[in-house]
Amino acid sequence: MTFGTSMDLDLWVAAKSAPGLACVVYGDDARFVFGTQGKALHVLVSAEGLEKLARVANEAWTRFDAIPDGEDVNFTVTTDGNEADVPD
Repeated sequence: MTFGTSMDLDLWVAAKSAPGLACVVYGDDARFVFGTQGKALHVLVSAEGLEKLARVANEAWTRFDAIPDGEDVNFTVTTDGNEADVPD
């Protein structure tokens, strides 16, 4: 697989209760599949992208899990710690 150096577009997807989630790894690339056959979002990442995704997801889960029930949840996790870079 060949990857560009940046995102080509912003895309919003709600995966609150997606029927399926899979990660297919081959060589230095990975493909995340949210959904099922014919109704899925595919996200392709390089090895570096997979590492960043895992690091951000882990930090987000750690912070989320530490918030007591009933408390407001509102935070952003980025690879570089700069929330200003996150588009609205």
